[in-house]
Amino acid sequence: MRKLNRRGRSWIVLAPLLMALGLSVITQPTLGHAFWVQPSSYVAKEDAVISFVLKMGEEFEGVEYARTPTHMKSFKLHSLESAESTPAAQGSSTGSTGIDVEGRIGRSPAGYIKLANEAASVVAYASEFSATTLSNKDFKAYVESEGLGKQIASTLFQDKSHIRERYARSAKALLVPEGHSGRPVDVATGLSLELVAEETSLMIEKHQAERVLNFRLFLEGSPLVGRSVFLERREAKGVVDAQESGTDGRVAFKIREPGTYLVRAINIVPAQIPGVDFNSQWTSITFAVTRQ
Repeated sequence: MRKLNRRGRSWIVLAPLLMALGLSVITQPTLGHAFWVQPSSYVAKEDAVISFVLKMGEEFEGVEYARTPTHMKSFKLHSLESAESTPAAQGSSTGSTGIDVEGRIGRSPAGYIKLANEAASVVAYASEFSATTLSNKDFKAYVESEGLGKQIASTLFQDKSHIRERYARSAKALLVPEGHSGRPVDVATGLSLELVAEETSLMIEKHQAERVLNFRLFLEGSPLVGRSVFLERREAKGVVDAQESGTDGRVAFKIREPGTYLVRAINIVPAQIPGVDFNSQWTSITFAVTRQ
């Protein structure tokens, strides 16, 4: 994997009608770089009721999205109660169908769930595809800020005044018990584009100056190579590291401070659909790192 330079800032616009309008009318550059699931707590406790907000923006700030069934493909909680003691190393789903995260249509938080036990759990959200049209200037800025130049050559869009993009978003949040160690914290849930944390703990132990966290990026269950993967920390207000996924789809980030983190990636390819220039998929994973 290759280290990437930190990219420039993006835009964020807050509009009072966004939640009512839904995802399809929002253009990517307008709202920032990241889409994520934000739980009310990252700690898994028996009988705890946890809410989940869908957010779009940057630096852990952004617009909340209401629960919109026409845009939602799936919203599930996957319990790792029976997971083996080693992290999942493949991108295919474990076969668990998960439990539906319920919620009220048109409201945010977009979902709630009551945990049945203290087992580590993964909440996974996936949207349906939507479409947007961007000006050439905005699309170029989007490509540059997200390190997408290797995926799409500028010659594919430089002569177009506007670019029609078809996009889908997915996001995961990791919930772990206090002091969790020795068992997986994540599992492949079957998302089309998915980041999987190959870890058995999200805790920096007493003897450690830092903890290296390994992630793998998968597309339809196969490792995805050469994609920019960004690490953000809420307390640092933005990107703290960026890597390029290696031949096995793997990236490794050194975590030196406890806090709330987000790992994200985008895959974009020329579209094979008439009237559409590019297909893009966004994915992210959020979690909390503690110190022993």
